[in-house]
Amino acid sequence: MPKFSPILGITVLCAVLAACQPSEPTATDAAGKPGNALASSPLPASQNASPAVNRLPLPIVNADNLSDAIRQGELAYSESRYEDANQNQPGALQWFLAVLRFDAENAEAKTGLENTLDALILIAGRADREGDLAVSERLLQIIESGSLANADTAILKAEHEHARQADSWYKKARVFETQSLVLPSKEGQTENAVAAYWNALAAFPEYQPARRAIDRLRTQREIAALRLAKQEKFEAALIALKQAELIDGKSPQYQSASARVLGRLNQLMQEQIVLGNLALDGMKIKTAETYYAQAQKILPMHPEVIALAGRIDDAKHYARFKPHQSFSDAWAMSSPAPEMVVIPHGSFEMGASPEVASASAVEKPRHTVRFERGFAIARNEITVGQFRQFIESSGYKTRASSRGWSMIFDEKGGSMTKRENIDWRHDHLGRPAKEDLPVVHVNLYDAEAYAKWLSGKTGFSYRLPSEAEFEYVLRAGKDTLYPWGNEAPASVVANLAGAGDKSTQSRSWGNAIEAYSDFYWGAAPVRSFPQETWGTYDASGNVEEWVQDCWHDSYQRAPGDGSAWVNPGCKMGVTRGASWASSLNEARVGFRAATLMKTHNARIGFRVVRAL
Repeated sequence: MPKFSPILGITVLCAVLAACQPSEPTATDAAGKPGNALASSPLPASQNASPAVNRLPLPIVNADNLSDAIRQGELAYSESRYEDANQNQPGALQWFLAVLRFDAENAEAKTGLENTLDALILIAGRADREGDLAVSERLLQIIESGSLANADTAILKAEHEHARQADSWYKKARVFETQSLVLPSKEGQTENAVAAYWNALAAFPEYQPARRAIDRLRTQREIAALRLAKQEKFEAALIALKQAELIDGKSPQYQSASARVLGRLNQLMQEQIVLGNLALDGMKIKTAETYYAQAQKILPMHPEVIALAGRIDDAKHYARFKPHQSFSDAWAMSSPAPEMVVIPHGSFEMGASPEVASASAVEKPRHTVRFERGFAIARNEITVGQFRQFIESSGYKTRASSRGWSMIFDEKGGSMTKRENIDWRHDHLGRPAKEDLPVVHVNLYDAEAYAKWLSGKTGFSYRLPSEAEFEYVLRAGKDTLYPWGNEAPASVVANLAGAGDKSTQSRSWGNAIEAYSDFYWGAAPVRSFPQETWGTYDASGNVEEWVQDCWHDSYQRAPGDGSAWVNPGCKMGVTRGASWASSLNEARVGFRAATLMKTHNARIGFRVVRAL
């Protein structure tokens, strides 16, 4: 605390001496000597002081006992008896005031009085902090009533007012506690003990009763959280920990307790996570779900718990894969199987919407198809080189090879024409096909034979896509007229019949897409055109592709789960996706063509789907 300045000290002393003139004869002790009898000497009354303070009793001091009086004051000061609260024995304040009443210039009394006032201000401030407002108010009144205030009194007075406000909030908080209103029942709710205690500290940050109450409430919940964690009552432990955080989450003690509780829960959670992941490695999904449920009870929002949930969900829908992941199966050090891409599970509206004027009745009614599980589809059509592996490995003979002919494009006549000695080894013109061209001149049964052979080689289930799967991939999460949007292509998107395309004989398409050219007449090597939305190539354009389904004249009673719609003994199948000779209308995502299953020509190829 700051000490008196000399000028302030003189001013105070003058005021004190003026106030402390005797009002009655000097008292003596039984021996007739000046003694320590108290004289009730008036002091100037403060407007806010109580009557008891306005008349501060002082001992009688004269020349005979002056030294003893100073010694008594210094002794009282050393024993922390700064003032006589009960008027039983003079304190340092009374002794020094009495000396100064007799000798206004006494330097020892001035210093003693100054130190005593500082001590009283410190005691009053400590009383405010401890919530003992009666003590601080009485001392403040004593200081103010005798015009004894020094420079720190204004600070003390302001702190006392803050302490009174804090005390009011503290008393409200105690009432809330008796009503069991400790924590807010909802965010922002203030009618509770914790909020009131914090309001007390906001009014007076050093108000210790409120600080201790907050520590008490927080500690109770920290202890409960630790106990519950040891008992493996995870949910209750987290609730208790959360309550402690709501009370005082910034406390170092809370941080320590939180680390201990969460450390134990994390250890238990990690055990479940490890076991859950091991179960998933073996595709034991039900077992993994059991471990996840235990981990979720312990720390539901932990990143590893969330990750395990995601992995379980992926396993349910995609086995060991993830949506949009590419992969290839391999067998016995041989060339890999076709590269596949994982298609996300989900739903879509299959068929043409009513406003599509160019759509026919075979594309309706529009209906919802939902895939509960993802699947993988070949990123591009099966190539001549891949089909060659199948033929050489299996000795299979295609229908075109058996019959000795297929349909090619006749440059001179400008139409599809039957040509002898044409099979899967040839291109659209009947020339030997390059290895990276999509295989053509294969019918539905040839394509199915390839898928069956591939399944045997890899040990996984390969097949042709269903019609719903093919359209789902074409749409790729969009509901547009074409795979690329709702308008004719403004740039090269697929191998279609463009007005700018010319045959080797400079023929043009009669069904050409205006202002479009892709620079190919006939099938292009796979992946010659931009990648499609879900990682495929040439699902639209290049060659039409076989699907599993039998032909139906509409979607009435069509499956809603994405499976192939097959009738025993049917002869008419479906091809999907436009070809190198297709018009803009045939490039629509909803377009479908009825094709005899035994058909083979230069416009039809296929790709495979793999079950996950």
